[in-house]
Amino acid sequence: MKISKIVMKNFKYFDDLTINIQKGKEVILLVGPNGQGKSCVFDAFTNYIRPAKRGDEDSDLGYLRKNKDKPHSIEIYDENDNLIKKDWKGKPETRKFYGRTAYRFTKDITRTSITQAAGESVKNDSKSPERFNDLDQRIEDDIEAALGFYLGEVQKIGETTDNIINKVKTPVNTSLKRIFGINGIQLDTILNPFDKDGSTKIDILFTKKCDKFLYKNLSAGEKEVFGIIFNFYRRVNIHIKNGVYFIDEPELHIHTSIQKKLFLELKRLCKIDHVQLWIATHSIGFIKAAHESRDESIAIYEFSSRLAKGKKIINPSK
Repeated sequence: MKISKIVMKNFKYFDDLTINIQKGKEVILLVGPNGQGKSCVFDAFTNYIRPAKRGDEDSDLGYLRKNKDKPHSIEIYDENDNLIKKDWKGKPETRKFYGRTAYRFTKDITRTSITQAAGESVKNDSKSPERFNDLDQRIEDDIEAALGFYLGEVQKIGETTDNIINKVKTPVNTSLKRIFGINGIQLDTILNPFDKDGSTKIDILFTKKCDKFLYKNLSAGEKEVFGIIFNFYRRVNIHIKNGVYFIDEPELHIHTSIQKKLFLELKRLCKIDHVQLWIATHSIGFIKAAHESRDESIAIYEFSSRLAKGKKIINPSK
């Protein structure tokens, strides 16, 4: 699925804004200074697809409406210019949207046991942030659910333990190698609380230049990249494939040279899985990679204060 147009009226920063997406655009970059409404687009996605998550679609009108005394509306159209309609539960029918907020840094893994709840949380995406300025800590559920997958597969007959582990770590390591190079971090395994290399909690063991170390010893940039990539792989088949994946400021804590490689890897993964990728960014690395690629499937939209008032239409920047 690809989005061809979004119309937001009286929504957060905007009076009346239409974003036109040209046919064939697979990657959408939203760029501009802070406070110009980039993340509001992702709040529109979240509010549109999960209006009843808090149990009441109108429970947070002061946050959603620019003028709280007037109604707001959001319209999202697919690649055939058909309005994506909601079913009686308020969710779009057979459409996939999955987003990550800018607030997603996880300093350390704190889980001490494997529970069925983590698997259900991943399946239902029940831990998704309600707003796009909320903390996004779904990575711990991803890690716990992956460990549960290991243990569940071990009970089956016909596959070696190495094959089971490789189902999880091989695609992740392929992406990490593309981003960090051959001397960068690689996922070794996920440790359960009884592993001698870990501690009394679930943990992750990495290798780098033949050394082994735990998740807490990664740099902030390495944690950021791993969190984005691992989350994508754990969620892609359930929530992302053939849908829309949107992420706010994926460049946080990451060096410019690595930003460029992360952008190219996200673009590659989304193309494989037929996903339209939306990124709100300040990243010079991302913008430079987009320009240098000369890829006609990429569109850049420049946000500024002029879009806030009145009826405005924004098209891709030249």
